[in-house]
Amino acid sequence: MLAPLQSMLDRTEKEKFESDAGYFNALMYLGEAVMKFAVAGLVAAVQDDLDRNRYRLEYQLVRADGLGIWDQVLDELLVGSSSQFLDPASIPTKRALTERVPDGTWQFRALQDLSVSLEAVHLGSSQQTSGKIQGRSWFKDFVVLRNGTRAHGAPPPSALGNACPTLAKSINDIVSHLPLF
Repeated sequence: MLAPLQSMLDRTEKEKFESDAGYFNALMYLGEAVMKFAVAGLVAAVQDDLDRNRYRLEYQLVRADGLGIWDQVLDELLVGSSSQFLDPASIPTKRALTERVPDGTWQFRALQDLSVSLEAVHLGSSQQTSGKIQGRSWFKDFVVLRNGTRAHGAPPPSALGNACPTLAKSINDIVSHLPLF
């Protein structure tokens, strides 16, 4: 695991005993870091090409004014034109995020737990928690959670406390199993 992520995991564990809002915020910072490390890692795996795809994606990220741009770049990396230029070493990560997987897989568990967290803060639930899902759906739903709680909303501390256990499990599934980490 990446050292900065381990440091953030440790910090999150300390916040667990402070307050519900503090713990939730620490989990959100951790989730944002997970998302940004995943996207940055895949951008770094884009090989040089005549169209300068890696530069174009880096340009978008440097100028991003929200987490939604990071999710758009992830989609471009996984299923867009840039995906053909990914280094072969990144294929297990690409596969983990694009294959449709059934209930019982780590991707499915992570998305289900995130969906429970969305419900706890009254933001609905994931659209894709039945049948087969793609791991990249987690990143889309995380953007919804982040924007609905930290950017555009202010749920009560009790709702944040209810969201924390499943959010922590969800993030830990991503960190523990995504091949990039």
